[in-house]
Amino acid sequence: MKKLNRGYLLTNPRAILLLRIVDGLGAALFSLKKKRGPPADTRRILVAKIDHLGDVLMSLHALPALKRDFPNARVHFVCGRWARDLVAGNPRIDRVFFYDDFRLVRSGGLWTRLVRSARDAAALLRAMLRERYDLALDFRSYYPNGLPLLALGSPRCLAGFPTGGFGFLLDRAAAWREGVHETEHFFDLLGTVSPEGRAQDREDPGLGYLEDAPACEAFLDSIGAAGGGRLVLVHAFCRRSFLSGMKHWRTEEWKKVVRGILESGRTVLCTGDADDAPLVEELAAGTGAKNVAGKTSLAVLSGLIRRAELCLTIDTFFSHLAAGLGARTVVIFNDAEPVRQWGPWGERVSTLPIDCSARDMMEKAGIGSHA
Repeated sequence: MKKLNRGYLLTNPRAILLLRIVDGLGAALFSLKKKRGPPADTRRILVAKIDHLGDVLMSLHALPALKRDFPNARVHFVCGRWARDLVAGNPRIDRVFFYDDFRLVRSGGLWTRLVRSARDAAALLRAMLRERYDLALDFRSYYPNGLPLLALGSPRCLAGFPTGGFGFLLDRAAAWREGVHETEHFFDLLGTVSPEGRAQDREDPGLGYLEDAPACEAFLDSIGAAGGGRLVLVHAFCRRSFLSGMKHWRTEEWKKVVRGILESGRTVLCTGDADDAPLVEELAAGTGAKNVAGKTSLAVLSGLIRRAELCLTIDTFFSHLAAGLGARTVVIFNDAEPVRQWGPWGERVSTLPIDCSARDMMEKAGIGSHA
């Protein structure tokens, strides 16, 4: 979906022209600026991932390597409020700041979003000037990125991607590589500042902190599925996504899959957020599957995933969460984005194209066919 266009991850020609002008002027004005790396005794690091929920989750894969490279540093994290529950409690993050970029917020009027962004920017800037960060990393490689705001906070070293514009502000820049997984770009960026060079191995992102086990057990008991034995989660919709139309798989195929799973003696929970609930109700109606859309917190959903034998899903935040938690996951991936770049990262993940059939899904899931 996002491919380099004259050096930028943008498709709008006017936006590209404007960024080229800004970057050209900026490069001239900052030509004498000394490019600095992080100090050897780096103690304060700010990581910015002001992005959609699934993208924020993918960035968490890089935190183990960051902490390994800078073991004595405190790591602060910047994201939108919509990712609050995802990052709160992460043992590798010492403090979280919120910045709701008005261009990424999906609800509220323009004026309301602008005011909130301005307030958040002012609060973040005050915090940055107070903390005096040794290193600031912007993990967002496309426009709008956070480089102008981070630069105002005067970190000793600012690292990021020039592909979202404002590359002249960077002390360390990572080249964006076409066709590699998005998480690999994060490791490329860390390689520009790490005293050990680019990390070649990965650690588990350690997302177990997301689960609330007692709350999950209580939820299963409340819906008559106590114990969660032979549990399969089906996440078929994502109405809030700006790509929801491209990610939609035929409901009649989902129904065949759900019936086949139920006939195998397993319990099916159909998940989703509150906006998905009507569609999920239509899917679950008459099948015996349980509609839990809009009824689970992130902590309960994480617990369900960890207890599930299998997760079947379209390409959405749920797929990245299931993969990050180590669940066996089958993902139907849309044809608008390259799966090798944006697919969920995990050893137990397999994918199917959007034009697959229910039989394909059942065979991939290893449950048998029902089509």
